Amino acid sequence: MAPVDARSALSYKSQLEQAGLDIETMSRIAEATGRFGGSGEVLEALAKYSNLEELDQEAQKRREQLDTQAAEMENRSQELGATNTRLEEVRNEIATKEKALATYERLKAIGFDEQGLGELVKAAEKYGTPRISSH
Repeated sequence: MAPVDARSALSYKSQLEQAGLDIETMSRIAEATGRFGGSGEVLEALAKYSNLEELDQEAQKRREQLDTQAAEMENRSQELGATNTRLEEVRNEIATKEKALATYERLKAIGFDEQGLGELVKAAEKYGTPRISSH
């Protein structure tokens, strides 16, 4: 370090000590600078909050907002799960009805009409439904 720089450093050190900033405090400021990304950001944070209580209140407010958002996301997730379950039920119902409709269309194609199908139902009720045997 050049003698001029050393004199400047000692002068700054003296000014800082007069302002109540000792070496330990300077070490903490240097640590904060590392966390916040530079001296400008540290000074901005200090200027934004007049005291630690205000900073703590802001942090608590943010935590509460995050908790509220997390609860809302959980509710939406549960609603989505219920909706997906209902969608699957509806898809199953549609598949079942499509099978019945396809069967009806095949019967209609081979000559059964509403009256013929009605007679088939009556016969099934009277004599039982056909049993399909496996050979």
